Amino acid sequence: MTTCWRENLLWDFLFCITVNISKLPPQSVNSLDDTDTKDYFLVTIGYTRANTLRAAVCNRLKADGYHLANFISPGSNCWSDTIKGENILVFDNAFVGIGCELHDGVIISEGVTLSHDVIVEPYCFFSDAVAVGGHACIGRNSFLGLNSTIKSNTRLGPFNIVGCAANVLRDTESDCVAVGNPARYRKADTREVRI
Repeated sequence: MTTCWRENLLWDFLFCITVNISKLPPQSVNSLDDTDTKDYFLVTIGYTRANTLRAAVCNRLKADGYHLANFISPGSNCWSDTIKGENILVFDNAFVGIGCELHDGVIISEGVTLSHDVIVEPYCFFSDAVAVGGHACIGRNSFLGLNSTIKSNTRLGPFNIVGCAANVLRDTESDCVAVGNPARYRKADTREVRI
């Protein structure tokens, strides 16, 4: 593993890793065409701003002709038809239910449970042990904190931050921060929030 790219910005730090695809277990990497281009797998650590930076890096790499691989841990339970994009990472002990959709750049950490028919829009980050009820929709570039829960049939707006152990019981607008149980919501420029 080698560090492949860093955005040199004072207000954020982007951490991404290049993994040699040939070293990953074959059953865990989606099939890619045989081309002369290199395949990259990118991982970033961070909140909504890091998700936005990761999206920019991925778009730049795709424009340059690179492929972005998906890594689905063999220790997870993920239906094969849930993968709808590239650069998706699903860690051990995650459960992604039937009818779910994971789009570009989604990161599902260890112990996350997505019930049936959950739609996760591009570049969302799920911390450990997040639980999402059936028919929920997670808006693009959102961050869900450790042990948070999202009620069934709930629409989380784009660029949302859900705090640790927050219990989201109703729809949110874009650029909201949700904290507490039950969650209290406030509008914020989440692209500038420092946590």
